[in-house]
Amino acid sequence: MEIIAFSNKKGGTGKTTSAINFCAALGRKGHKVLAIDLDPQANFTADSGGEAIGTVAGTFDFILGAPLEDVVQHNEYYDFMGADKRIENQRNKFEEKGSDFLLKKALAKVEGYDFVVLDTAPSMSGIVFLALVACNRVIGVCDADQRSVTGLGDLYSAIQSAADYNPGLKIDGILITRDVPRTQANKFAVDVFHQAAAQINSIVFNTHIKERTVFHQCTALHTNVFNVDARSDGAKDYEAFTDEVLELFKKD
Repeated sequence: MEIIAFSNKKGGTGKTTSAINFCAALGRKGHKVLAIDLDPQANFTADSGGEAIGTVAGTFDFILGAPLEDVVQHNEYYDFMGADKRIENQRNKFEEKGSDFLLKKALAKVEGYDFVVLDTAPSMSGIVFLALVACNRVIGVCDADQRSVTGLGDLYSAIQSAADYNPGLKIDGILITRDVPRTQANKFAVDVFHQAAAQINSIVFNTHIKERTVFHQCTALHTNVFNVDARSDGAKDYEAFTDEVLELFKKD
């Protein structure tokens, strides 16, 4: 079972959009997927069609010991558990001595999935550290803006800090989103990402997620790109990215 964290300290990179559409693409290919929303903003939860936490249990409860069957929700492509403000308001529970393995231990009881996808908050908080201890793969999501490199550097530093708990973890690949080809600024940013990837023993995925109108529709409708227009270029971008990730994992 692959446990994949989508992460970047910088907000607004398209991380949640990418995690949602990656999960949906995997589900469309017949893979069994469990997604975990670790961001107290809970956008992944809302855009997956999730019920508000409070009426149902979610990620916070799962990390603290609730069984999967009590927290899991479903849509047509994947299972998921939802986030809520308790992740932020009671973050001290994830920063106490001995808490580093809480998520890893909870996931050790999970069976029957090919992939677990962790949508992390745009921070390097205690809950993100738990994700880095629990996962075996990391995808750094960066919008086509060189300022994303700073957030990526912070993610790399956090992975280094987690090395004692999860040796060998690295950023498997960098996904560039909100790509606007043929602009000078975009080309410069892409060059910066390739330089950064070389420095941290990673790669930049060949597939870039281009800026598309369909993604604004997804946000408005709180759903994934395949439910809006499965034949759109945006859907094709995420299908190609998912295929590239699967091929990368096969090589390891």
